[in-house]
Formats: sequence, C-alpha cells, structure tokens
Amino acid sequence: MKATIMTITLCGRKPITDAGRKHQPTSIPQWVDTVCLFRKLGRQQYNTCQHWWGCHGGGLDAANALALADRIDAALAAGRLDSLLAKAIAFLQGVDIRAVPLPTYTNPCRHMMESVLPFLRNCGGFDIFDTLAQPRVRPNLHGGR
Repeated sequence: MKATIMTITLCGRKPITDAGRKHQPTSIPQWVDTVCLFRKLGRQQYNTCQHWWGCHGGGLDAANALALADRIDAALAAGRLDSLLAKAIAFLQGVDIRAVPLPTYTNPCRHMMESVLPFLRNCGGFDIFDTLAQPRVRPNLHGGR
C-alpha cells in the first residue's frame, strides 16, 4: 500500500501568468504556518474565506489575494515578518518564543512567504484543495466566472 502525503494546493481562479496557476506548500504543518501568517497580516482578507481548514474549494477573490500580497510585502520590507511568524507559530505550538532562536525558527516560513507572493499577485483569486480533495479536472466552482 502506497502512502499519500497530505499537502495543500492553491489553484488560481483566473491566472494572469504561469506563476498564478498553482502554488503547493509542501505539507500540512507548512499550511498551518501559512494560514497563521495570513491571519496575522491580513485579518480583513483572512475573514473573507470561511474554508481555510476545510480545503475543499474555499479561497480568496482576486482583490483580496492582491491585498494580502501587499500586506506580506510591507511586512517583509519593514522587517516585521520574522517576528510575526515566530509569535503566530509559537502561539499555536504553545512554545515560549523567548526560548527559541528567532532566525532558525522562522527562515523556512520566510522562504514560504516569499514563494507565495508571485502566486498571490498573479492568481486572479484562488481556491484551496487538499491532496485528497483535488479533482483531476478542476470543476467550475464559481458559476461560470
């Protein structure tokens, strides 16, 4: 029996470029980190999606995806990203952040955020699927949009 590793895939609704077609974080823990940062940086955008954890087609429209990308860019430029990531992840894991070396703890998440930016800017909105829910042929989930 072959094991399936659970991952999350973000599928662009109306991709502008190839970068906006698909973004696939490598694992469920990485998705948890991603969603925590989305929530911390863009609460207004985060609140427009009700299915971050259901992984069966929820997502953001184009305007909210772009706004979220702008918020992530601003946090990167201001040097706030590492601190926000560490706090969000430590809260989830019940870790005393003062006991964790910040650069070691957040570098993979920083890379993940930098890699999701081109997708958010070029996806035209996105839907969220887990590996078990991904259709072979993507259905029209939005009534002809």
